[in-house]
Amino acid sequence: VYRDDARSVQVLQAVGEHKEPAEPKKRRSIPAIRPSVTASREAPSGKVHVHLTLDADGDPMEVFCDSGRSGSEVRALMEGMGRLASLVLRVTDDMGAQERLKAIVEQLGGLGGAASVGMGANRVLSLSDGVAKALWDAWESLKPEAERPETLGLDVCPACQNTTLQMASGCASCPCGYSRC
Repeated sequence: VYRDDARSVQVLQAVGEHKEPAEPKKRRSIPAIRPSVTASREAPSGKVHVHLTLDADGDPMEVFCDSGRSGSEVRALMEGMGRLASLVLRVTDDMGAQERLKAIVEQLGGLGGAASVGMGANRVLSLSDGVAKALWDAWESLKPEAERPETLGLDVCPACQNTTLQMASGCASCPCGYSRC
Protein backbone atom coordinates (compact mmCIF):
# COMPACT_ATOMS: atom_id res chain seq x y z
CA VAL A 1 0.00 0.00 0.00
CA TYR A 2 1.39 3.35 -1.04
CA ARG A 3 0.31 6.81 -0.06
CA ASP A 4 -0.72 9.09 -2.90
CA ASP A 5 2.24 11.00 -4.33
CA ALA A 6 4.73 8.91 -2.29
CA ARG A 7 6.48 7.80 -5.49
CA SER A 8 7.26 9.64 -8.71
CA VAL A 9 5.22 7.10 -10.71
CA GLN A 10 2.02 5.84 -9.15
CA VAL A 11 0.31 2.69 -10.49
CA LEU A 12 -3.00 3.13 -8.65
CA GLN A 13 -4.62 6.31 -7.48
CA ALA A 14 -7.59 6.86 -5.21
CA VAL A 15 -10.69 8.11 -6.98
CA GLY A 16 -11.42 11.70 -6.22
CA GLU A 17 -10.06 15.08 -7.08
CA HIS A 18 -6.87 15.10 -9.08
CA LYS A 19 -4.03 17.17 -7.65
CA GLU A 20 -1.30 18.60 -9.80
CA PRO A 21 2.08 17.50 -8.46
CA ALA A 22 3.83 20.27 -6.56
CA GLU A 23 6.96 21.63 -8.13
CA PRO A 24 9.94 20.40 -6.12
CA LYS A 25 12.01 22.97 -4.27
CA LYS A 26 15.33 23.77 -5.88
CA ARG A 27 18.64 23.63 -4.07
CA ARG A 28 21.44 26.10 -4.64
CA SER A 29 24.54 24.50 -6.11
CA ILE A 30 27.77 24.54 -4.13
CA PRO A 31 30.71 26.28 -5.83
CA ALA A 32 34.07 24.49 -5.84
CA ILE A 33 35.79 27.32 -3.94
CA ARG A 34 33.89 29.21 -1.25
CA PRO A 35 34.83 31.33 1.75
CA SER A 36 34.09 30.13 5.25
CA VAL A 37 34.40 31.16 8.87
CA THR A 38 34.87 28.91 11.91
CA ALA A 39 33.72 29.46 15.49
CA SER A 40 34.19 27.25 18.54
CA ARG A 41 32.33 26.96 21.84
CA GLU A 42 32.82 24.86 24.92
CA ALA A 43 29.87 22.46 25.39
CA PRO A 44 29.04 19.85 28.06
CA SER A 45 30.43 17.06 25.86
CA GLY A 46 33.59 18.95 24.81
CA LYS A 47 34.55 21.71 22.41
CA VAL A 48 32.18 22.31 19.48
CA HIS A 49 33.57 23.62 16.18
CA VAL A 50 31.21 25.03 13.55
CA HIS A 51 32.33 25.94 10.03
CA LEU A 52 29.94 28.22 8.10
CA THR A 53 30.54 28.52 4.35
CA LEU A 54 29.16 31.33 2.22
CA ASP A 55 28.08 31.68 -1.38
CA ALA A 56 29.37 34.34 -3.80
CA ASP A 57 26.81 36.85 -2.44
CA GLY A 58 27.96 36.35 1.17
CA ASP A 59 24.86 34.38 2.18
CA PRO A 60 25.24 31.31 4.41
CA MET A 61 24.95 28.06 2.47
CA GLU A 62 26.69 25.19 4.26
CA VAL A 63 27.45 24.15 7.83
CA PHE A 64 29.98 21.64 9.13
CA CYS A 65 29.85 20.71 12.82
CA ASP A 66 32.63 18.88 14.64
CA SER A 67 33.06 17.58 18.17
CA GLY A 68 34.15 14.37 19.81
CA ARG A 69 36.23 11.49 18.59
CA SER A 70 35.97 9.93 15.17
CA GLY A 71 33.41 7.11 15.19
CA SER A 72 31.63 8.33 18.32
CA GLU A 73 27.90 8.96 18.65
CA VAL A 74 28.58 12.62 19.42
CA ARG A 75 30.55 12.99 16.19
CA ALA A 76 27.75 11.34 14.19
CA LEU A 77 25.15 13.61 15.82
CA MET A 78 27.26 16.67 15.01
CA GLU A 79 27.65 15.64 11.37
CA GLY A 80 23.89 15.08 11.14
CA MET A 81 23.15 18.55 12.54
CA GLY A 82 25.54 20.08 10.01
CA ARG A 83 23.99 18.19 7.10
CA LEU A 84 20.45 19.18 8.06
CA ALA A 85 21.44 22.82 8.55
CA SER A 86 23.18 22.80 5.15
CA LEU A 87 20.12 21.32 3.47
CA VAL A 88 17.88 24.01 5.00
CA LEU A 89 20.28 26.77 3.93
CA ARG A 90 20.53 25.53 0.34
CA VAL A 91 16.80 25.26 -0.37
CA THR A 92 15.52 28.14 -2.46
CA ASP A 93 12.20 29.66 -1.45
CA ASP A 94 10.71 32.98 -0.38
CA MET A 95 12.66 32.94 2.88
CA GLY A 96 16.20 34.25 2.48
CA ALA A 97 19.29 32.28 3.53
CA GLN A 98 19.99 34.69 6.41
CA GLU A 99 16.45 34.22 7.75
CA ARG A 100 16.83 30.44 7.50
CA LEU A 101 20.12 30.63 9.41
CA LYS A 102 18.41 32.61 12.16
CA ALA A 103 15.60 30.02 12.27
CA ILE A 104 18.15 27.19 12.61
CA VAL A 105 19.85 29.01 15.50
CA GLU A 106 16.49 29.64 17.20
CA GLN A 107 15.50 25.97 16.89
CA LEU A 108 18.81 24.56 18.20
CA GLY A 109 19.49 27.25 20.80
CA GLY A 110 18.22 27.10 24.34
CA LEU A 111 17.77 23.32 24.42
CA GLY A 112 18.93 22.07 27.80
CA GLY A 113 20.66 18.80 28.57
CA ALA A 114 21.83 16.97 31.67
CA ALA A 115 24.79 19.33 32.15
CA SER A 116 25.80 22.83 31.17
CA VAL A 117 29.07 24.78 31.03
CA GLY A 118 29.91 28.45 31.40
CA MET A 119 28.14 31.32 33.12
CA GLY A 120 25.88 34.16 32.03
CA ALA A 121 25.76 34.90 28.31
CA ASN A 122 28.48 32.28 27.74
CA ARG A 123 26.47 29.47 29.34
CA VAL A 124 25.98 26.50 27.00
CA LEU A 125 23.10 24.24 28.01
CA SER A 126 23.69 21.29 25.65
CA LEU A 127 25.46 20.14 22.53
CA SER A 128 22.78 21.64 20.26
CA ASP A 129 22.86 24.91 22.22
CA GLY A 130 26.64 24.99 21.69
CA VAL A 131 26.18 24.46 17.95
CA ALA A 132 23.59 27.24 17.80
CA LYS A 133 25.82 29.68 19.69
CA ALA A 134 28.92 28.82 17.64
CA LEU A 135 26.92 29.12 14.41
CA TRP A 136 25.63 32.55 15.46
CA ASP A 137 29.16 33.60 16.55
CA ALA A 138 30.46 32.60 13.11
CA TRP A 139 27.74 34.60 11.36
CA GLU A 140 28.15 37.66 13.59
CA SER A 141 31.93 37.63 13.09
CA LEU A 142 31.35 38.44 9.41
CA LYS A 143 29.66 41.74 10.25
CA PRO A 144 31.68 44.93 10.72
CA GLU A 145 32.39 45.73 14.37
CA ALA A 146 29.94 48.67 14.39
CA GLU A 147 27.02 46.46 13.26
CA ARG A 148 27.47 43.75 15.89
CA PRO A 149 24.86 43.85 18.64
CA GLU A 150 25.91 44.18 22.23
CA THR A 151 25.68 40.97 24.23
CA LEU A 152 22.53 40.87 26.29
CA GLY A 153 24.11 39.29 29.37
CA LEU A 154 21.34 36.70 29.69
CA ASP A 155 21.52 33.84 32.17
CA VAL A 156 19.52 30.65 32.71
CA CYS A 157 16.28 31.13 34.64
CA PRO A 158 15.94 28.63 37.52
CA ALA A 159 12.15 28.54 37.04
CA CYS A 160 11.71 27.91 33.28
CA GLN A 161 15.29 26.79 32.42
CA ASN A 162 15.44 29.16 29.44
CA THR A 163 18.30 31.57 28.76
CA THR A 164 16.08 34.59 29.42
CA LEU A 165 17.09 35.80 32.89
CA GLN A 166 18.49 39.32 32.73
CA MET A 167 19.33 42.19 35.04
CA ALA A 168 16.90 45.10 35.04
CA SER A 169 17.01 47.91 37.64
CA GLY A 170 19.41 45.89 39.80
CA CYS A 171 17.11 42.86 39.87
CA ALA A 172 17.38 39.62 37.89
CA SER A 173 14.04 38.81 36.26
CA CYS A 174 12.62 36.57 33.56
CA PRO A 175 9.63 36.96 31.18
CA CYS A 176 8.15 33.77 32.72
CA GLY A 177 7.55 35.78 35.93
CA TYR A 178 10.55 34.66 37.99
CA SER A 179 12.37 37.38 39.92
CA ARG A 180 15.27 37.27 42.41
CA CYS A 181 14.03 40.41 44.20
